[in-house]
Amino acid sequence: MKIWPVLAMAALLATPAFGQTETGTLAIEFTGVKGRKGTVIAALFDSRAGYDADKTPVRLFRLPASEGNFTVTVGGLPPGRYGIKAFHDRDDSGTITIGPVGLPTEPYAFSNNIRGFGPAPWKKANFAVVPGPNLQRLKLM
Repeated sequence: MKIWPVLAMAALLATPAFGQTETGTLAIEFTGVKGRKGTVIAALFDSRAGYDADKTPVRLFRLPASEGNFTVTVGGLPPGRYGIKAFHDRDDSGTITIGPVGLPTEPYAFSNNIRGFGPAPWKKANFAVVPGPNLQRLKLM
């Protein structure tokens, strides 16, 4: 028996098909959740246009609030650049509550834990998803 045809077949089976790319898995860990009241809402975007306009997220999560830390995992993501916007919707209104001076009154977070005045810009909040496991930790403050 010739070994080369067997090895060639094994190599083909272990390689993604032509034109396909391996996907990534993203674990999003939420930290600093205070209280069990309300919902944690998070949107995952795969483009600057979607992120900037708050439109067409790749995934939208509505998770029951859980005191402390919890994680949600997203599979099947093509490699690329992504950004996350999240907040703890304590009053279950479906939108982030803004106070009289224009600042959020509910805890919020952006990917890479970017902080500043106003929403974090894509330039600072985007991150790479590569084939295999990936992680983003978001501290809701």
